[in-house]
Amino acid sequence: MRKGLTISLVVVVVLLLALGVWFAKLLWLKPFSIDSFFERVYIEFLWEDPEALTQTKVLSPFGFSAYERELTNVSPTATRRLADVGRNNLEILEDYDRSKLSKSQQVSFDVFHWFLKTGVEAEPFLFHDFPITHISGAHVELPQFLSSLPFEQAEDVENYLQRLDVVDEKFGSVIDALEERRKLGVVPPTHIILKAMKFCDAFYESPLDENILYTSFVKRLDGMENLSQRQKQDFLDRCTLSIQENVFPAYKRLSRFLLQMERSSLSIAGVWQLPNGDAYYKACLLQQTTLALDPDSLYAFAKWEMSRLHGEMLILKNLSGTVNEPTFKTDSIGRLATVAYFSEVSDEMLAKLPAFFNKLPSVPLSVLEVPEYRSQNSTFAFYISPRGEPLTNGKLYVNTWKADHLTKPLAKTYAYHEGIPGHHLQKGIQAGLTDLPTFRRFLPFTAYAEGWAMYAERLGHEMNESLDPQDRIAVLQSDLFRTARMMTDIGIHHKKWLREQAVDFMVDNAGLSQLEAEDEVDRYIVWPGQGCAYKVGQLKFIELRERAQSELGNNFDIREFHDVLIGHGAMPLEILEKQVLEYIAERRPKG
Repeated sequence: MRKGLTISLVVVVVLLLALGVWFAKLLWLKPFSIDSFFERVYIEFLWEDPEALTQTKVLSPFGFSAYERELTNVSPTATRRLADVGRNNLEILEDYDRSKLSKSQQVSFDVFHWFLKTGVEAEPFLFHDFPITHISGAHVELPQFLSSLPFEQAEDVENYLQRLDVVDEKFGSVIDALEERRKLGVVPPTHIILKAMKFCDAFYESPLDENILYTSFVKRLDGMENLSQRQKQDFLDRCTLSIQENVFPAYKRLSRFLLQMERSSLSIAGVWQLPNGDAYYKACLLQQTTLALDPDSLYAFAKWEMSRLHGEMLILKNLSGTVNEPTFKTDSIGRLATVAYFSEVSDEMLAKLPAFFNKLPSVPLSVLEVPEYRSQNSTFAFYISPRGEPLTNGKLYVNTWKADHLTKPLAKTYAYHEGIPGHHLQKGIQAGLTDLPTFRRFLPFTAYAEGWAMYAERLGHEMNESLDPQDRIAVLQSDLFRTARMMTDIGIHHKKWLREQAVDFMVDNAGLSQLEAEDEVDRYIVWPGQGCAYKVGQLKFIELRERAQSELGNNFDIREFHDVLIGHGAMPLEILEKQVLEYIAERRPKG
């Protein structure tokens, strides 16, 4: 009996040791399963980002919720920790034998390897970006994040209030990040700082009952039937106090720090003037387009493409005659009509999807109005991906406050780009790919996402069988705009254009007003390389379709082809091309 007990104890000890080794590998070393590695690293990245954890809800099934009361730290220390995560896990990933992985795992390996490797290679430029601009940063994004959080139970309200209480702490980390960059000579241009200051000042000077953090709180609180009036009033009093004593002072503090930065800023723009600026811009191009591209060659191509587009538009206009398309109005009725038209276009496309796609998003698309407080610095339309578990709806935001610059044909093109069959189809499908590693559902690649959306502008009219020349002109106008955007991006950051020169170029070549051109140019100034991703991605998607149709002939199936393009999550363009070539080889007629 004693011998049997000894054997049993040995077995238990061995099992515990094996389990301990398994946990150690899972948490700190190289997990036995690469799928476990993918999940661990994704959570490791998000662990430093409570806001992303809230949006993705990847930890909800495990009962973790402490992060629901925290905001993301963007200090230099936190940024360096994330860089360490990427570098350390790249070494572990490269230790796996890719040849022994399944086909799906190999694609995940390639996508994650590209993501980690380019991040490591960009480490010399870790603090070359601008944490605060007129269109991005905590001051802009935090109100949108907090106002989007659902209230279902009292704990959700408590979490919201706890987050309001730490807004000043969050903004402290933002100021630390700005100061770190200022020491390196990385300071936004003067006019960008002034625009960001204006946003902050307007935010904390606005009446409490008009502030989005208060109004959205009241609206969600009113909808909670499981709270008594006394509880609601108590929560409302706490919200009022926290906004007045924590949020408004945080915005004022940030504005005052930006005023200090403005004194050391320059009026000229372009990353060429930053330390090692030319190398940084090439790194930005790689990150945004996912291809190693020479800016001079890209500029030369864009110049040729612009001439082609101008020529095609001129022919269409001559054939169709002069048509003065009416624009939407910006009064209350006109803004409602704008949202209604985007919804109508989206609904029309839904019925046509099965003829072009096998896979469809599992969640619907909501068309919403851009809040007035964000309207001045916002584009005509933008998309927010489905998030969380269960997934939220995809959201297409329409800037109705600028609708007097939108005709119906142009609005239709925006609806195709941002909604269906554009971003919502691609990102809605991606968010629902639960059979893939989690990072494949949420990892963004700009050239892939925007390339598909540009391709979708043409596809939308193809699906709709539109013969209206004004629709075709609107697509060309959008294409021309993105081509001019690419030239402007390269002009500012590589060819040392002045802001005024870039604005004049956009007015003369992209059909924009002076004010629209200024808004667009300022966007490219703070997001180097991003303006090139649209056109580069579009050209790759068009090239891949033309190649598949040419080589497959009658064997070409548009639904299968679209499954290959957007049925497996976002990825770098070179990896996407490899997937399409494999598909062509499998489907190519034999003999």
